Amino acid sequence: ELSGYIAKLDETIRQAEENQYDFTRADRYQEIADSLMAIAYEHGKGLAEVELTISGETEKIELDPSTTVFANAEKFYGKARHSRNAKKELVSKIESFKKKLAVARSIYDRINIAANEPAIEELAKEASRQGLLAQSEAKQASAEATYREYIVHGGYTVLVGKNAKQNDELTMHVAGKEDMWLHARHVPGSHVIIRSRSKTDVMPKETIIAAAEIAAYYSDAKSQKVAPVAYTKRKYVRKPRKALPGQVLIEKEEVVLVEPKLPAIQTEDV
Repeated sequence: ELSGYIAKLDETIRQAEENQYDFTRADRYQEIADSLMAIAYEHGKGLAEVELTISGETEKIELDPSTTVFANAEKFYGKARHSRNAKKELVSKIESFKKKLAVARSIYDRINIAANEPAIEELAKEASRQGLLAQSEAKQASAEATYREYIVHGGYTVLVGKNAKQNDELTMHVAGKEDMWLHARHVPGSHVIIRSRSKTDVMPKETIIAAAEIAAYYSDAKSQKVAPVAYTKRKYVRKPRKALPGQVLIEKEEVVLVEPKLPAIQTEDV
């Protein structure tokens, strides 16, 4: 999804910028090489170790005894050049990442204010053309942009369908098999999913309850003081052939009683 791509790219840039300032090795290699050159004519081959003063500290530097001190110095000069070149490449990559991030954020913002589905689909295609998403991911991004989205306990993302057609799309095409699926029991309502973080992710009960409250709110049980909400992994939800839009069969469901309500913060509703 595009929001996930943006988050990953943001983290990549953060880590790259941290690494950008961890290139003191180049200066150290340079200083070792200079110090070796100063004593190169005093020694021949066979020197395996030498004490040098590097950045004000005395260090024992291991050398290749099969070659001369001069040749060892050249090796350290090579390491210094390599380290500096690596820094230049990293700086270039950071600039490239930042440009991609700016484009991704621009497209994402435009998706969120798009007036209709054709406009959203066109923006998703633009994301694909820019190399930000694969075509399948772009299709999913255009679909997700139309759902209600919440962040609940534990920082989990909750997506909510707005109608029967969206419910089908959300459940059968957007949700991953390890995502949690929820629906108010015995009444019409929205399909709700909680995005799983991994195959082994164990969602806190508070997260499930918060999503269940949302599912109850977007159902015909909204006016009740408490409502039963079924939940299960998406992999236990299937759609029978010739079933009406929004109709599914559920296996291995559990039920929780909750008050129909929304969380304090809604991230998007487009």
